[in-house]
Amino acid sequence: MTNFNDNPDTPWTFATGEREGIPTLLRVLTEPPTPAMQAEMPTLVLIQWPFESEDGRMPDEHELAQMVAFEESMIDGMEMGEWGVCVAVLTFGGTREWRCFTPDAERFEEGINEALVGQPVYPLKFAMFEDPAWIALREVQDAID
Repeated sequence: MTNFNDNPDTPWTFATGEREGIPTLLRVLTEPPTPAMQAEMPTLVLIQWPFESEDGRMPDEHELAQMVAFEESMIDGMEMGEWGVCVAVLTFGGTREWRCFTPDAERFEEGINEALVGQPVYPLKFAMFEDPAWIALREVQDAID
């Protein structure tokens, strides 16, 4: 399985802006996935971490450090277990959201649980959808064009 996360040449775009007056920070994969990768990983996993902050815009330093630790563990687990790929990270309106794709929802669940062993319980919300055309990635890419 090809994994965008383990390639140092993977092109990511970072963008900031506002949506309906709410500050937004985006990190998104800019190169489209190959048709083979799309076919291999048709399930979208949305992982959301709600947060409160003084300015209501971005997480405070402590929570940001926890988010970074979570993301690093998740990405490392994906690379080792080949159970998913992270394609976008959005921060807006009191939420950080990771958009990932997986070949198998059950394996993703097992993989993320394994990746987070020994870590604190994070305030995460998960949702899974079939998205074989990777529309969830394209809408983020379109938002920064």
